[in-house]
Amino acid sequence: MTTLFTNYRWLGAKLTVAALLSLTLLFVFRDSKAVSYVESLGPDITEVVDSVLGVPSAIGDRGLQLVESKAELRERIAELESENIVLKARGQRLEALLAENRRYRALLNSSIASDPDLTVARITSVSPDIQRHLVTVDRGKTHGIYEGDIVINAAGVMGQVVTAGRFASQVLLISDASHGLPVLNNRTGLRGVIEGTGRLDRLVIRNLASTADIVEGDLLVTSGLGGRFFSGYPVATVTETRVSGDAAYLTVWADPLADLDLESHVLILHSEQGESQAAQVDGIADIQ
Repeated sequence: MTTLFTNYRWLGAKLTVAALLSLTLLFVFRDSKAVSYVESLGPDITEVVDSVLGVPSAIGDRGLQLVESKAELRERIAELESENIVLKARGQRLEALLAENRRYRALLNSSIASDPDLTVARITSVSPDIQRHLVTVDRGKTHGIYEGDIVINAAGVMGQVVTAGRFASQVLLISDASHGLPVLNNRTGLRGVIEGTGRLDRLVIRNLASTADIVEGDLLVTSGLGGRFFSGYPVATVTETRVSGDAAYLTVWADPLADLDLESHVLILHSEQGESQAAQVDGIADIQ
């Protein structure tokens, strides 16, 4: 214990002597150029030391800023990605609406546009019976639709309403094997009845005279006979003519102009038969 305290006292004495010696030297050489030069370097040295000591802090601050910037950038990227998804979804919907608008315009710019008595409808389902070419549309008696009304699209005739419900109706396509439609050759005026074959892309006229003036490429339109269809609406284009073995009859094959399996929107024209039913319904309502 005595040795330890003795060493501390001896160390304190050394420090005291060194301090006194330093002060003495500074006092003696206070006017020395060397001392003045060293004193002049003091601020510069202090600034350098401060700068060096401030480097870690600056690096830390800069690193923190970078981390915060990256976090903000990631957050902004996530926001932009979300906005992009929303905009893409809206864009898809817009494309669908534009396509639907184009279909409506095509329908209304077709030859039926001058006829005011029409209704736009949408095909909602197709009959599962492959033997029957029936489709359902989302318009019925509450929309002024009745049995016998004609269904067309921008290209031509598609079929006829065979069953009208309150809010929906069934349409028999012209391709159904049981359907027959009076037509005429737009070039020559030759008349005939075009029938369905059970194929969506194939119609037929049977038992024409073998001398009939009809050739491939002729346009067949509704004749208006029978009181079901208005006249002048395009139906099909002749693709083949075939004479029977005894050369007595001519069979004509034609392709329908309407895409019977691709359409989603159609136009319903109110036939005289449908208008008659509507008048009867109105008369009954008035009596009641």
